[in-house]
Amino acid sequence: MSSRSFGSEWITAASRLSGFALTGRLGLRLTGCGSRCTGLQHEFLPWWSHDADSARELYGGHFVLAGHGVRCRPHLVFDQAHPQPDWTRELHGFRWLGHLCGNGLGLYRTFARGLVSKWMTCSVRPCRGTDTVRLVSLTCYAGALLKESSAEFEALFLRGMSREVRRALRAKPRDAVGKLDLCLALLMASLAFSGLEGLRPAMLARACTLLDDVILADGGHRNRNNRDLASLVEMLWRIRSAMEALRLVMPDPLAAALDRGSAMVRLLTLGDGRLAGFGVGGGPVPEWTRVENHP
Repeated sequence: MSSRSFGSEWITAASRLSGFALTGRLGLRLTGCGSRCTGLQHEFLPWWSHDADSARELYGGHFVLAGHGVRCRPHLVFDQAHPQPDWTRELHGFRWLGHLCGNGLGLYRTFARGLVSKWMTCSVRPCRGTDTVRLVSLTCYAGALLKESSAEFEALFLRGMSREVRRALRAKPRDAVGKLDLCLALLMASLAFSGLEGLRPAMLARACTLLDDVILADGGHRNRNNRDLASLVEMLWRIRSAMEALRLVMPDPLAAALDRGSAMVRLLTLGDGRLAGFGVGGGPVPEWTRVENHP
């Protein structure tokens, strides 16, 4: 049986079991399955790099994002208007949380909780196109944020994550890559948070079909960008590890896509850790896109 036919059967079964209907550009619409986070059941280990100097800058109210800097009182950062949309997209994507949560200092984690609390209680409209990366970032750093946190923050965070999940479910990415990224972000959330288990069957089924269109038969990425391939493979490895920890079996089409993507990344990785490039996506790559030597 081909991975495509296997994925189609998964979609049919998952739609009936989890209360999803196939509709819209993503292909999924919530029709009765719970989307309320009730607790953290698996802690993802983020694969973005963190930097102590960047953490100090953020703590001091200097937000250098996408090559542009803004100085302000930290609790007012989400109210800042910046002429460069890249800065706003980076801010609303929350990848910068890695600098504050990645070094293990409680002081920086407390500071990060304050910023996350501000985001989850403010009325700022999220920058378009940031729903996926923000959901992944907050899911990855949930463990660090909730460590030694108050009951009030935990309740606020779980309500905020429930809202982020509902927002992601309403998103309408236009291309196959965007649809897959969003699908995998929701799958990660369903593995990380209790209360979202009903999302898993439909997200696994959708990923089974979308991956064949993004990780091609030769193991390369649809857009032939090696950086994107390395990042996607790393995300799939984290999902596989989470499923193993939760005693879940990764569907064959996902495992097959991970195997061929991993083989291509290893083939393209040079001795100094950089990815080879053939027109697109080569040369030095950010550390968070580098694939670890998974078995």
